[in-house]
Amino acid sequence: MAYWTLNKNQLKLLLAVCQGLHDEQSLAQQLNWKPQMVSLITRGLIDPVLGCSSGLLTAKVTFFGSSTEAHVSEIRLTPLGQQVCEKKSPVVHCP
Repeated sequence: MAYWTLNKNQLKLLLAVCQGLHDEQSLAQQLNWKPQMVSLITRGLIDPVLGCSSGLLTAKVTFFGSSTEAHVSEIRLTPLGQQVCEKKSPVVHCP
């Protein structure tokens, strides 16, 4: 079984989503981060994470023209993300 370890900020964001926060602004306010940081970390948890077949979150990502800047909304947990909520551990065990 493969595993992957979340960094401190990834775990903080994921646990905030576990508490029912699903948009960039409310997460930024809760975590005392800039919305851009929420967007960047969320986008890193959407794609299949290292060694896993899925990501930990799903989200609607809106890019601005040709810019790399994006906003995220409708942030939800995947089943793998839900496992992190239950264990509250930064270690993700991939199926």
